[in-house]
Amino acid sequence: MSRRDQITLGPDEIVALMGECEIATVSSLGPRGWPHSMPLWFLEREGEVWVWTYGKSQKVRNLERDD
Repeated sequence: MSRRDQITLGPDEIVALMGECEIATVSSLGPRGWPHSMPLWFLEREGEVWVWTYGKSQKVRNLERDD
């Protein structure tokens, strides 16, 4: 068994972790290829992760350029 398999969270552990946290650090690549990491509020809704940000934010521009 690989080390990665030993530290992977199971579905129940993921749900429990999401219930404890409200902010995730989301990273995308900026125009020069450098990481752009920013906090992002999220919530779990009916088994899905929902996030919100401004449409003109840098993270949205980064994802539009390079998904």
